[in-house]
Amino acid sequence: MNDGAAFDYIVVGSGAGGGTLAARLAEGGRSVLLLEAGGDPRQLSGTNDDQPGINRLPDDYDVPSFHGFASENDAMRWDFFVRHYTSEALQEKDPKYVRDYRGVPVNGILYPRAGTLGGCTAHNAMILVYPHNADWDGIASLTGDASWNAEAMRRYFEKLENWSACSQKSARTRRGTAGTAGCRWRKRSRRRPSPITGSSRCCSIPRQRHSTISGSR
Repeated sequence: MNDGAAFDYIVVGSGAGGGTLAARLAEGGRSVLLLEAGGDPRQLSGTNDDQPGINRLPDDYDVPSFHGFASENDAMRWDFFVRHYTSEALQEKDPKYVRDYRGVPVNGILYPRAGTLGGCTAHNAMILVYPHNADWDGIASLTGDASWNAEAMRRYFEKLENWSACSQKSARTRRGTAGTAGCRWRKRSRRRPSPITGSSRCCSIPRQRHSTISGSR
């Protein structure tokens, strides 16, 4: 990034939300500055409590099945603790409640977050679970914004899907067909889904129009 450079947009956080938003803006021809508080896992060293002193990067970041290790890698994890109840008696009944963590008083429940390029996608292997309609409708009711309701949000998920059922007769209605995420492969099909980074349908961020600043904790 050049000193004094001007940007159309500044996006804070490179996770599933911020990273995607920055990419879409850059794809649309806007100049974007993407800020990330965490570092680049391919340039950092990180370990966990079970294997102290052994660098597990970049494997914990690159291998999806290692996402459990990634959430414990000290170069990427930010340990937050939350409380579900104001009552101490109720709080302590939660089996995940801890009073101290690593010798520090926390008085809560571990809520691990990722401080790294890609945000929490580095922890959850980019696994996406479709929310219940009541979740979206609840947000719409809470905010008074109907654009959050389940019917409206469903349209965005359809854009992610690439539905290929065994037959059109067995396919449910309201399935998307233009996305990169395969929902179901045809019977006896040998084709394999290509990595999203190698798909021509995936966005490409022009280097000269997109900058990222990252830093370690």
